[in-house]
Amino acid sequence: MPELDGSTTGHSGTFRSHPVHTPHTPRTDSPPQPAVAVRLQCWASYVRTGPREVLVGSTAGPVWGRREQQDFRSRVRGTLLGVALGDALGAPVDRATTDGIREAHGAEGITDLAPAHGRRGAVTHHTQLTLFSVDGLIRAQVRRDTGAWHPPTDVHRAYLRWATTQRDWGPDERRKDDGWLAREEWLYARRDPVRTLLLGLGDETMGTPSAPKNPGEAGPEAAARSAPFGLLVGWEPGLVVQLAVECAAQTHGHQNACLAAGAYAVIVHALARGESLDTAVQQALALLGKKKRVTSRCRTRCSARWARYGRGCPPRSGSRS
Repeated sequence: MPELDGSTTGHSGTFRSHPVHTPHTPRTDSPPQPAVAVRLQCWASYVRTGPREVLVGSTAGPVWGRREQQDFRSRVRGTLLGVALGDALGAPVDRATTDGIREAHGAEGITDLAPAHGRRGAVTHHTQLTLFSVDGLIRAQVRRDTGAWHPPTDVHRAYLRWATTQRDWGPDERRKDDGWLAREEWLYARRDPVRTLLLGLGDETMGTPSAPKNPGEAGPEAAARSAPFGLLVGWEPGLVVQLAVECAAQTHGHQNACLAAGAYAVIVHALARGESLDTAVQQALALLGKKKRVTSRCRTRCSARWARYGRGCPPRSGSRS
């Protein structure tokens, strides 16, 4: 069973193979949450079953017991189910103003599932992309020991598979690298994704923080798909932020979009490790303060690209996917 372990970064700030991390055991002072019988549950079996210290040529360190595994798996299921329910709840008022929401649903806003995409509780494109985030992380772990370990690239390839579901009528079994998720017919439903996503994933060139896709785009879509990065509980929080920011730049170039993705991921990360919500938020604010100083250096370059090319993607040569 694949496990999602920690990583190290080189001096350039990019991911490389043979990750090493400090083991961490989550709090177990509360009983495991009951299992939720939903389709998303199957992903929990793929995501980390226990922290280990990964060394070149050997594996050592503490392994979770049954109770810790059950507790963590319930957090994984809860995270993915919460994402799906939250997206479905917000779908009817997506891109609506506050006044428009109150006019349609009352002073308290929307408080229950309402029709969207032809039904109540429909899976949104945000949920679709969240599942493909998990898919990319699983494949990154499988490839870790091959010497070609670069999580942002594997996540980008997963997002390209999602983009294919928005163009094709259904799964194509001739594509051998699609895997299980991309062969699920229910994902081939176009749920009104924003143009930014379709442009950012319209070719195989991968956006990076120094050369992002859609420079200037600050929408919430990058953050909405970033919860799975927080489930890498063996990673240091700073690396979780870095991974979320790098993957956000694949479709959104504005600093606000990238940092929002990092904030969401690291808050989920702290909660999955058993921290309180207040602690999670304070940790995110501290990490984002450091990250903002780094990313601000590339904002000038992004702004120049934005002014030159407008809202489209600047032409680039080569591909990292």
